[in-house]
Amino acid sequence: MSKLKEEFMKKIKMVNTNFFKILFFVIGMFVFSQSTFAIGYPSKKLAEIKIQWTDQGQLIQETLLKDLRGPSYKSWQNQVKVWEPHAQKVRVYHALNLIEFLNKFFGPTWKKAHGLSFTCRDGYIAHIPLKEIRRYQPMLAYSMVNGEDFRVDNLKQNEKDVNLGPLYLVWNNLRYSKLKAQGAKNWPYQIVAINLERKDPLLALRPDKHASSQIKQGHKIFAKNCLTCHAINKLGGQKGPDLSEIISLKSEAEIKAYILDPRKLNPDSIMPAMFEKKSKKMAQRQIQFLYEYLKFQIQSKK
Repeated sequence: MSKLKEEFMKKIKMVNTNFFKILFFVIGMFVFSQSTFAIGYPSKKLAEIKIQWTDQGQLIQETLLKDLRGPSYKSWQNQVKVWEPHAQKVRVYHALNLIEFLNKFFGPTWKKAHGLSFTCRDGYIAHIPLKEIRRYQPMLAYSMVNGEDFRVDNLKQNEKDVNLGPLYLVWNNLRYSKLKAQGAKNWPYQIVAINLERKDPLLALRPDKHASSQIKQGHKIFAKNCLTCHAINKLGGQKGPDLSEIISLKSEAEIKAYILDPRKLNPDSIMPAMFEKKSKKMAQRQIQFLYEYLKFQIQSKK
């Protein structure tokens, strides 16, 4: 009798376990489908997302994407033809005049600021000097002119079928060859916040004048290659982990190996190999400079 009872209880336990597995799976799929970070986020949901316009982090205005695409902003809506750096072909986007928004929300003093930062749904943060904005006047794209899906494959970051909305910063690189040569640099997508930076917010990341030349070189490498996705001491992007935490958890050899070839260690990594076009010796040298800079930043905060 005790054996029958034991078998019965095992079956009950198994049923309960499977029930909860299914329940958690359903809940998880629902949460993911509602998440603003889902790559295939429905355009209807994107239209309800509020775009924040901030001045030194202080909220100035919030605008809905559906309003930006509406008649109220019709005079600021344009079509822009670009060489799409991710797709490697010409595309035509419906886009909004960024300069008009800066004039409206920040007044004439925006022209004296240091730059703009664009925060994206996936944690990516692009800091762009104002001199670049004023000279080349990029646009805020929100859809494709020919009705195609507003998506792209970002193969460099191992991401496919990425929804670009709500906003995508695009540049007229068919007119300026310098911009075309820069590839996807300063083309943030999934923009949800635009911040006017009156002064350089990243001054704290610069090594002091007494730092070694290797550390100063490492800072340049970090600013160029890492800053948009990674923070150091909580300053920088949030798409990847804070590197000050990684330094404390991993060995020097592990960190250098990962920087050299992330997908060799993790095929699903969205981090690109930064030095793949350089010789192995040169790549290892620059990785050493970067590692010394990261250690310097962490030690300077202790």
